This record gives sequence, C-alpha cells and structure tokens, in this order.
Amino acid sequence: MEHTTKPPKISLSEKFGGKKEHLRGFRNQVELYFRLQEGRFSSDTLKIAFVGTLLTGQALAWYSPFIEQPEKYRETVNSFEKFRQELEDAFGNPDRAFVAASQLERLKQKNNSVAKYTSEFRQLMTDLEWDESALIYQYRKGLNDDVKDALVHHPMPSTFVQMTQLAIRCDNRLYERRLERSAEHSHPYTGRLFLEHRINNKPYQHDPMEVMASSISNRQRGPLSEQEKRRRRQLGLCLYCGSNEHLRVDCPVAPMPASSNSDSGNDHRQ
Repeated sequence: MEHTTKPPKISLSEKFGGKKEHLRGFRNQVELYFRLQEGRFSSDTLKIAFVGTLLTGQALAWYSPFIEQPEKYRETVNSFEKFRQELEDAFGNPDRAFVAASQLERLKQKNNSVAKYTSEFRQLMTDLEWDESALIYQYRKGLNDDVKDALVHHPMPSTFVQMTQLAIRCDNRLYERRLERSAEHSHPYTGRLFLEHRINNKPYQHDPMEVMASSISNRQRGPLSEQEKRRRRQLGLCLYCGSNEHLRVDCPVAPMPASSNSDSGNDHRQ
C-alpha cells in the first residue's frame, strides 16, 4: 500500500496593499505557497484568484476590474505569468536594476560580519545580470581591509559562491584571533599568561622551617620595586613572599596589619 506525503501546513502570506517595498516579499511568499501546495492550484486561473484574495487597499482596487470585467482582460486572467508581470509593472520598481547596482556600489562591510555583508549583497545582486567576475570584483571591493589581507594568502576563487565561502572563513578566523588576543591582554588572573603559569608550576608544599626562614627573610627585605610588583601581579604571585600558591591577603608569612601608629613604610602596604 502506497503512502502519499501530505503537503506541509503553512501560513498564508500577509496581504499586499500596494507599497512598492513590500511587493518583493509578497511575491516570494506566494511563490513558496504555490510550490508547497502544488496540488491545490491546477490552473493559472486558480492561482490568480488566490492572489486576489491576498490583495487589499490600492492593490485590490487595481485587481477589481479583472473580476468585474473578465472579458476585457481575458489574456491576463488566463495567464499567471502575464498577471504577475502586470502586478510588477503596477507596483514594482521600474528602475530596480539601476537601484540595485547603485546600492551595491555603496555597500560596505564596515562593522558587520562578512556573513551579514554577504546576505545583503546577495539580495541586491538578484536584480542584476552581472557575470561572475563582476560580482566577485564588487563583492571583494566592499570587504574590510583585514579580510582582504587574509584573502591574499589563498588562490582567487573562480565563482562568486566560492568567494563568499572563503571570505566568511577568513572573517571567522580573524574574529577568533581577536578573541584570543583579548584574552591574552585581559586581567592577569584570568588571562592565558596566568593559566600557563599555573599549569607549568605545580603546587609546592612548604616545609614549616622554610616558612619560618622565608618569614624572617621577607621581614628583613626592603620595599619591592614597581617592576617586581608588576611582574608578580602578571604572574599571579603573592606580593609579599612571591609564592604562586596564594595571594597577598592569604600569605602565611606576611606580618599582621599594623596598628594606626605603625611606620608608613612597612611592607604590608605594598
């Protein structure tokens, strides 16, 4: 027994009122509906009637004569291709190709990802009949300089699709590198430098005698230089004894905080 696949349930397109900027989306949604519900529209007349139910306002006023006087528009109401062309002539942009070419000339990646730039570029190029070389040239022209620099390390793609795929990969690598560089220059306790130090320096258990000796030694040392303080902060070391096991606040050999009458030059203030 054969099982027939039921067409998917899809919502109808929003009604079209005649605005030029909405015609393209409306037309594409209707076309998708026809493809997914192909069995329901066996003739051009049914397709035209269905589109008529989705028109409103100025667009519905334009469509009304096809219903009221079909004999006068017999050629149009019996050919969906002719009906679609007349709808385009009435509400579309007659200079669509010129407008698309002008917009492509001005389109730049700027602060967007290459993926977003590519999406905008592809939408505009559908109104043009440019060959692959012209599309590749204009597409590359709008990319940011860092992406262009990355592209020079690869052979020039021969198709527009290959060009977009390569540019997106390069942009992704550049983004990953920026994140990596940001991590390297982040706070020393979360940066890669600190993590590498923790990995390469295994915990060391101090002997009680060593702790006492270290305490005496540190009490006798002079103030740390600014360079040494900076080095210890970068490596996540204790500012008092230089250990990688703890920070200054938890140092077991550091002196207790001095009273208010203590000498202002004591080490615990470093």
